[in-house]
Amino acid sequence: MNTSRLGTSPSKRLPGYLWAVLLAWIRAKILKQEFEKAKRRALRIAAKKHKDSKPLSITDGIETVILLELWLASLHVVVEGYQDSFRHSDSLISDAKVDGLLDSERRAPLKRFRNKVFHVVRRDHPDVLVVLNNYKDFIAWGEEVMKETGRLVFGSARAFTA
Repeated sequence: MNTSRLGTSPSKRLPGYLWAVLLAWIRAKILKQEFEKAKRRALRIAAKKHKDSKPLSITDGIETVILLELWLASLHVVVEGYQDSFRHSDSLISDAKVDGLLDSERRAPLKRFRNKVFHVVRRDHPDVLVVLNNYKDFIAWGEEVMKETGRLVFGSARAFTA
């Protein structure tokens, strides 16, 4: 992810809202990558323990769960930034495909989940469970949102600085 060409010319600086969404997307991408690494480590641990007939403990997968929570919470920041960008008359980021992905069926629970991740709540809180109990769907949806918002945000930034 090379951002060196974005906004290098003083006359072609990216608008602040676009930089904000771009940085939020990069943060989410990094957290997604760390989640994937942790998931691979947890699967290796699970396979080894299974082979050795040892039980799994909560600590074997907690890093994976925490990084999943952080990635999904940061994904909501990307979604929020995308939606807030419409308030700017010079908004460069608008896309029917992204709009279609951001249905309230997933966006609203993700927002409530994000709010709970950064507050001390019980793990069985309904706003946490609605996402964690459907984590596979949220991961697949989140990956598609990342792909399409990345395409849009980086494309807009490149077009602005061209």
